[in-house]
Amino acid sequence: MHTKQNPLKKIHRSSEKVDIIKDEKRRRVHKAFLRYHDPKNWPILREALINMGRADLIGTGPKQLIPPESAAEKSMQAPKGNARGGGGPGSVGKIPNRSKSPQGNARNAAGAIPRGKPVVRTGGKPAAKTGFGAGVGKKPGSR
Repeated sequence: MHTKQNPLKKIHRSSEKVDIIKDEKRRRVHKAFLRYHDPKNWPILREALINMGRADLIGTGPKQLIPPESAAEKSMQAPKGNARGGGGPGSVGKIPNRSKSPQGNARNAAGAIPRGKPVVRTGGKPAAKTGFGAGVGKKPGSR
């Protein structure tokens, strides 16, 4: 349960009431304004500023909040219609089927690592001895 009182000021009976944002779209806009420097948020902010009548804050000047839409952003906008990109033989953007790749991981069809194959570490320090008796009976400073 939320008190609907301003948490930035001392809370008492006559505290200032604040609106609680529950709508997902409004929450995203608020979060985008907090992170206005992130280019991922610029499309959301452009739309919100235009809707608020503050298109004067969009531009490259020192008094503007975010830059105008670039040519790269315009070209990256998804075309209306099929979300998968059209498809067809040899189409760009097709995700290859990696399940039949012979050089994939070292697992067999059942998903288990086959016995007899060594487990290869890909870097870092060698594994430390752990468990009962690790390092017992050794002199300090010896390996």
